[in-house]
Amino acid sequence: FFSSRRRHTRYIGDWSSDVCSSDLTFTSVGTCTVTASQAGNTNYAAAQVVTQSIKVTPGNQSVSFTSSAPSPTYGDGTTYTPTATSATGDPVTFSVDLTNTSVDESSAPICSIASGQVSFTGAGTCVLIASVAASTNYQAASATQTFTVAAASQTITFTSSAPSPTYGDGTTYTPTISVTSLKGKSLNVSLSVTGACSMSAGVVSFTGAGTCTVTASQPGNSKVKAATSVSQTITVGQASQSITLSSAPSGAKVGDTYAVSATADRKSTRLNSSHRCISYAVFCLK
Repeated sequence: FFSSRRRHTRYIGDWSSDVCSSDLTFTSVGTCTVTASQAGNTNYAAAQVVTQSIKVTPGNQSVSFTSSAPSPTYGDGTTYTPTATSATGDPVTFSVDLTNTSVDESSAPICSIASGQVSFTGAGTCVLIASVAASTNYQAASATQTFTVAAASQTITFTSSAPSPTYGDGTTYTPTISVTSLKGKSLNVSLSVTGACSMSAGVVSFTGAGTCTVTASQPGNSKVKAATSVSQTITVGQASQSITLSSAPSGAKVGDTYAVSATADRKSTRLNSSHRCISYAVFCLK
C-alpha cells in the first residue's frame, strides 16, 4: 500500500501482481510522502521499504461570471449586480478597471461599483473584474467582463415662437431653446443665422426683406451624442412706403418754373438724388 504522512492510506493493486498503481490527489500544500512496502511471504523476504517525497505547491483556480453583461446607455438609470463563482468555492470580490475612463469631465471613470452594484458614470467601455484572493492551497485568480456603455441621446427644441417682422419696423428676436437628454443635463447650444438677418449676443435683427433661418446645434461629447440640428424659418416682409409731393404753386403762369420735391418714407428726397430716385411723369391738360 501507499501511505502519506498526512494520514492518507490507500491500497493499490492486487497483492498477487508484480505492479501496483493508483492515482494520488493532493489536497493541501506541503510535502506528501509516499511509502511502498511489501511484507513478503513463505518464499520471499520482506522488501525494503522505499519512500518518495513530493512537494505540493498552491494550485491554480478559475473564476467565472454567472451573470450576463448589460447593454446600458449613459444616463438611462441602468444598474448591474454581477455574480461569479470560483472553482474552489472561495468568495469572489468585484472591482472596476479604472484605466478605462471617458475623455471629458476630468477623465471620470465610465463605471463604478459600491455594495456590489455597478453604476455607469460615463460612455465607453466598462471593464469589471471578478477576483479570488490567494489561499493556503490555491493561487489568486481573476476574470474580466467587458461591455459598452452607449452615449446618451439629446433633443433640441425651440421654446420661443418665431416673429413675423417687417423690414425696418425695429423688430428683434431672442430665440430660446430647450435641450433634453437621458441624463437630464443640458449642454451648451450654439445658435447661428443665415439670410436676411444678423445676430449679436443672442438677439436676432432683421437686415432686409426675405427669409431668415435660425439654427440651433449641439455637437455632443464623449457621454452625449450630437443632437440633430433644428431650424426656425422667419419670413421678413417688405416695408411699405409712401410718396408725398410738395404743395403745388398757385397761379402758375406760362414760363414760370417749379422745383418739384417729394417725400418718401418720411424722408425728403430731391429728384435725381443719389440716395433715392423717385420717378414721376408730367401730364399737360389743355
